[in-house]
Amino acid sequence: MRACATGLAVDLPLPGSIYFLSELPAPTDVPLELAAAPFTTVFLDALGQRLVAPPHALARPDTGRVGGNEVRGLFVHPPDEGTTVAVYSAVLPPSASAFEASVGLRDGADESTGADCVVEINGQEVARARVLPGEGLVSLRADIRRWAGRPAVLALTTGSAGSCVCDWVMWGAPAIREAP
Repeated sequence: MRACATGLAVDLPLPGSIYFLSELPAPTDVPLELAAAPFTTVFLDALGQRLVAPPHALARPDTGRVGGNEVRGLFVHPPDEGTTVAVYSAVLPPSASAFEASVGLRDGADESTGADCVVEINGQEVARARVLPGEGLVSLRADIRRWAGRPAVLALTTGSAGSCVCDWVMWGAPAIREAP
């Protein structure tokens, strides 16, 4: 952020994200189980424009089956040719060192063309996976030590890889953890 003739200006590389928070987020402890933490849901079209209440799109804590295994975490469905973003803000604990989750399409999502699962911290992508029908769970892990002890906005983004038909994505046990 820098001063300019009309106030303050922010320079950032695009594409990317910028978040303005009205107050400093609350400090957290590790592990921070994201499925149990408060979040804001945002829906975007293919150009990044905000959508209001798109049909079938959602993000909620849930349990589902992926590859025959029960998965607890977040159930997310993106809008057609768009993305659903679960946004968390927190002051990460000084001992935070890793983001971990597993992602996959729920059993029965055979007609899906796949979905993209992306993790961003403060607008910077730290992990990405494409999930496809029948492939089971895919592990997502990112080193987040750079943001430990600092305010952070964490975004779990689920995007349709084409049509959103059957893009029933489970984010299994998404969490901020200490290194083992």
